[in-house]
Amino acid sequence: MHDHEHTHTCTHSHPHEHEAGHEHEHPHEHGHAPDGGELSPAERAKAVLAYMVDHNEHHASELAELVDCLEGEARKHLLAAIGSFEVGNVQLRETLELLR
Repeated sequence: MHDHEHTHTCTHSHPHEHEAGHEHEHPHEHGHAPDGGELSPAERAKAVLAYMVDHNEHHASELAELVDCLEGEARKHLLAAIGSFEVGNVQLRETLELLR
């Protein structure tokens, strides 16, 4: 479970103004099987990997919403960071497929 409430607003009255409100809750429950028993290490790894792929996609999407708020080097670095999320997720998905 990963609950988020995010507010991102870009104003263009000043080229570098950005306001962001951010509330995060990160309860992570990856240690128990649906029947209440313990997950095997491989099952736990699959659960964590699947969760992280979804988690990273969510945050990459949020970051993408900020791209138009930035200019110059800041924009370039943000785009590179988003690309890193995407590359990492490809590797996580491949790892997950190897475990399936």
